[in-house]
Amino acid sequence: VDAYYLRLREVLAEDFPRIAAALGVHEFDEFVRRYLTSHPSRHPSLRHLGDRMAEFAATDFASPPWLADLARLERARTDVFDAADDLPLSLDALRAIAPEDWPGLQLRTIRALSIVQ
Repeated sequence: VDAYYLRLREVLAEDFPRIAAALGVHEFDEFVRRYLTSHPSRHPSLRHLGDRMAEFAATDFASPPWLADLARLERARTDVFDAADDLPLSLDALRAIAPEDWPGLQLRTIRALSIVQ
């Protein structure tokens, strides 16, 4: 048994748990083998192993048509989880804003926001 492959498969199953569950053990294993043949690990961190999963799923002849969308969603979850934290706005900071300044304030999203299309 190829321990290196099993470790990569385990990482992808952790990063894409819904895909692993939806495909089942055998089909997920075959999908991962095709993915790794096409996109072998080239980064020292396994965090980047699934970077091209959605792109691959969209062009993989044996993948169901919905798989690329699910891969994009699951990848976004990983990216959001790993994104840098923003400093929270404290209650004291909010109280320090004069009422007349509220209409001119602009809200911004946190850096971890991801829109999946």
